[in-house]
Amino acid sequence: SVEQALRAGCFEVVIVSDPTLTGRDGVRWQRAAESGGSTALIIRERAGREVPASLRLRVGREGFVVVPGG
Repeated sequence: SVEQALRAGCFEVVIVSDPTLTGRDGVRWQRAAESGGSTALIIRERAGREVPASLRLRVGREGFVVVPGG
């Protein structure tokens, strides 16, 4: 459903909280977002590299820091 919402382009931002990612979900979501002109905001408790990202937000005790994705 995340992929469909991103691809549809009906929403500027699609927020996903702590998703369970399998296989190539991250790459498919990236392509769907590009196709639909949407932005995916994925909130996870632990850092993960499964989702391609231009930027990542690292949250800590002192606040947050924007870091390049990878």
